[in-house]
Amino acid sequence: MDADSGAPLWWIETGDNPRTQPIHADGYLFLLGTKMLKLRPDGKYDPFWERKIRVSEYNVVYSHTVIRDGRLYALCGSVARKGKGQPVTLTTVDIATGEVIDRRPAGTGATIVMAQGMLYLVDNRPRVTLLKPVKQGLQEVSYFEHSLGTTHELYTHAAIGEGRLALRHQTDAYVYDLRPTP
Repeated sequence: MDADSGAPLWWIETGDNPRTQPIHADGYLFLLGTKMLKLRPDGKYDPFWERKIRVSEYNVVYSHTVIRDGRLYALCGSVARKGKGQPVTLTTVDIATGEVIDRRPAGTGATIVMAQGMLYLVDNRPRVTLLKPVKQGLQEVSYFEHSLGTTHELYTHAAIGEGRLALRHQTDAYVYDLRPTP
């Protein structure tokens, strides 16, 4: 929409995939778990690439996606059904080509957050894994077990601030100090 007049500049039909979270960063807009657009200064866009991804592949329940330094990091896999968790993968995609660079297991429920150039994967194995982006994808730096348990219904959104990682699941909340010891 035009910021001054409120008039629509463009729109994209959502079809059968309206619940995915749009992600904007570095001049790109990732929509519907399938489309990467390059935004232009005039408010319009250029289609960059599109993948035909089933709703079950791009995880619309968790829908945590990060765009940074030419990469898209997304949780992909089936959503939990009837009390049974389905495998989820943390998938790294090259923004320039739309090609998958790396896939790694993320339990059956997970969330991701990026801070200071590092990616934190919180999953229900139960682990918090620190990952460093490298040319080949992601390199595991370290991990620790969290206290949220192994339930497949891990819908927490991780947050990092002032060197602390905050996690919540249902009525439980935890804060982990990530700062180096003096």
